[in-house]
Amino acid sequence: MSMELHIEGQRLLMLRINGILRRTEFEESQRAAAKMIREIGKLTALVLLDGFQGWERTEEWGDVSFLMEHDSDVAKIAIVGPEKWREQAAGALGHFER
Repeated sequence: MSMELHIEGQRLLMLRINGILRRTEFEESQRAAAKMIREIGKLTALVLLDGFQGWERTEEWGDVSFLMEHDSDVAKIAIVGPEKWREQAAGALGHFER
């Protein structure tokens, strides 16, 4: 799996994911995103599912502490990719209509 995470412009967090997303990589991206939030404040996120194939099968996907702590730090999330994955990715990222 490959994951890129960086800031575009002043406040756009860009996350590009391809392959199978592993829990350890997801946690690493959450730590990096939290650091970016501390440095620049509230941001908007763009998630690109580029060749995404799903999630690693594990029981440990239930930790929502990042979502609870940083929900108000993300103004909007856009998820771009195959329809098959967008809804599941939105749930995994904790994106709900605001």
